Amino acid sequence: MYTGHLSAYRRSFALCLGGLRKEFDLSQDYDFALRASERAREIVHIPHVLYHWREHPASGAAGGKPHARQSNLAALADAVKRRGLDAEVLEYPTANRVRMRLRNLPRVSVIVPTDSPIRLTKCARELPQQTAYADPEYILLQIPL
Repeated sequence: MYTGHLSAYRRSFALCLGGLRKEFDLSQDYDFALRASERAREIVHIPHVLYHWREHPASGAAGGKPHARQSNLAALADAVKRRGLDAEVLEYPTANRVRMRLRNLPRVSVIVPTDSPIRLTKCARELPQQTAYADPEYILLQIPL
């Protein structure tokens, strides 16, 4: 949860979003932040410490909420579906990930600036062998010393 436990929302905006949703208990703030980020005109950072979090035995960080991870993944999967993304939600040991399923892979350019002719030759020879990507472009630039 990038924004952490403390976030501030305009009341009218929170009501417009439908508030916290019961089906995402234990991850209501995460679900709410995902929905808010889709509709907000502006998101700002307040450059002051307004909140300190402490860990206690019943907290999620200490393992006191074992079902929180499942509702967290469900909130993320709901956001992926709501946004119409062709993607899968993956659970990692300490984070979640959304892996997009790209249908038409774009051309990717790899730019390698170097002042070493030896490194330039090595990159030209070895880079194409290091990927199975469909349409890579390698731009090798020898920078004068």
